[in-house]
Amino acid sequence: MNRKRLLGLFLSILLLFPSLSHGEERIRVAILPWEIHGSEGLDYLKDALYDLLSSRIGVEERIEVVDRASVERTMEGGEMDPLKIGRALGVDYVIIGSLSVIGGAVSIDVKALDTSDGTSMASLSQGKSLESLIPMVGRVALDIGGRMLKRRGYSPTVIGFGGSPVYRRSEEVPKEEGFILVLKGKGDTERIWRSRTFSGIFREAALGDVDGDGRNEIVLIDNHNLWIYRRVGETLDLLWKEEGVLTDEHLYVDVADMNGNGVAEIYVTRMVSGRLESYVLEYDGKGYRKIAVHIPYFLRVLPSQEGMVLLGQAGDGEEGFRGDVFRLGWSERGLKRLGYLDLPEGVNIFGFTYARIDGKEGVVSFDEKDHLVIHLREDGEWRRVWKSKGFYGGTINTMKLGPEGTRNPDAMRLEDIKGRILFMDLDGDGTGEIIVNRNISTLTRFVKGLKGYEKGEIVDLEWDGKGLEENWKTKTLNGYVGSPLIGDFDNDGGKDLVILLVEGAGTLSRSSSTTILSYSLIAK
Repeated sequence: MNRKRLLGLFLSILLLFPSLSHGEERIRVAILPWEIHGSEGLDYLKDALYDLLSSRIGVEERIEVVDRASVERTMEGGEMDPLKIGRALGVDYVIIGSLSVIGGAVSIDVKALDTSDGTSMASLSQGKSLESLIPMVGRVALDIGGRMLKRRGYSPTVIGFGGSPVYRRSEEVPKEEGFILVLKGKGDTERIWRSRTFSGIFREAALGDVDGDGRNEIVLIDNHNLWIYRRVGETLDLLWKEEGVLTDEHLYVDVADMNGNGVAEIYVTRMVSGRLESYVLEYDGKGYRKIAVHIPYFLRVLPSQEGMVLLGQAGDGEEGFRGDVFRLGWSERGLKRLGYLDLPEGVNIFGFTYARIDGKEGVVSFDEKDHLVIHLREDGEWRRVWKSKGFYGGTINTMKLGPEGTRNPDAMRLEDIKGRILFMDLDGDGTGEIIVNRNISTLTRFVKGLKGYEKGEIVDLEWDGKGLEENWKTKTLNGYVGSPLIGDFDNDGGKDLVILLVEGAGTLSRSSSTTILSYSLIAK
């Protein structure tokens, strides 16, 4: 038997488990014939891919895949619109799959169309050869199937490391009004997705669509390197790694489409041998290339009343932050300075956000000792109206400052790169909330040069006219909790709270590790 027929037969018979479609409220799915692009002589894979995708999606008892003969009878007489085919069959979703083979690279693109409203969900997986087709189809089937179930109110539980998720109905959420509550399931205080554990420390993360395909990715940095991952079902797929050198010191990362070409750029603040040499990455259809380098500024992207704004601030490895924060914009020659920002005294480019409080323009920021501070603009001036008694924030992301060329630790000091403060109306009541991390340490804030936090959590705060009151918080976690990200991390159409949990991040620790946590948020 030749290699092509053997591979086709292997794909056809592997993992062909019968669907356990006896559960209630089943989701009915029709799979259309696969399309093959980019290489001749691969039509023999169509049947095998159809069978493999059908078996992988249909193994979940709440999903029923209609038989292939019914689909083919409905399609007789010429081409039909996929939605019309699905509606004629009376199914909930129509699935379209395509295989592309270009050179040695293989990619699978699967799209599920909701026949009720025409919306779609897409999943992509890439590999280096045809031998990787089986796990590739398995990943996209797990992703698409899970997102269908989540739309019906099921949430996943993963039993054991690397296990497949089991979807169950969530319990009714407690009937508090005006809150965002972490999705709860039977027997759980909080429904949390956890990544595998990575060795070492990720300093910061950013969330956004960095390849223009309509799905979000997470961008991570450590001291020297940058990674881009996409969550596919219950796993993370590595899409790209940008390797640095030992003289690099990554400090911050943000994601946004600021040059207006439809693809979000990745803005990386970096120090090299005591000099600011930040850079910008952008996807060009094949990979990520640097579209701006040797930028002598700290960089940050921030939401404002005008939309997203790109900020810069000068500095170096001796003084740290220097001068005022200013706006940046793109021109034909690259980034250029625009006007300066009017900010309260002592606020640098990191650790603040704009907010609307009591109908007035406001700024919420961390002070040097990690108190939350609120300034309001009154009569053209910034006036401090509130300062927290307790500590918020807390960061292990620091830069070492000292005279140029010095190697004497006693001559150097640590400067904090403060984390994100989010301001958004999560519960839809017309009033914005402040979402921030709160790390707990008995020593870090009182012993100079010591960094490390025993516990941390994320809190949601709202202005009550006199100060900030707590709406909700996550469970307190052992380790350092990074600054919050909120967006559609799993690409299911809902909001997720995403954080980095770092264990062993203290100054005295010998080893450290990072886990990505994601909470599904629901408004009540």
